[in-house]
Amino acid sequence: MTPFALVNNCSQDTGPKCLTTLPEVVADKLAFQKGLAIVFGVIGAIAVVVLILAAINMATATGDVERIARARKSIIYSLIGLIIALSAEAIVLTVLGKL
Repeated sequence: MTPFALVNNCSQDTGPKCLTTLPEVVADKLAFQKGLAIVFGVIGAIAVVVLILAAINMATATGDVERIARARKSIIYSLIGLIIALSAEAIVLTVLGKL
């Protein structure tokens, strides 16, 4: 037995008589998948909002070359971010066997 087990009345296998103050974490594949789905959903939503704002900026540029170029870069970067977020979610789902 380890010294920790001796102090806390624990045998090698933890049981109901083991007096630890450590929380018991129940983590399964479904909880992990839901958490990552939320993260990727937020990233995708941010990318879509940036895409919409950049499109509005491009539409209201009224011929200003710098504003059009800045809006074009924002559109490209937001599309790249959206593609990365979707790809990352697809990879995670494939690894977890849910695709």
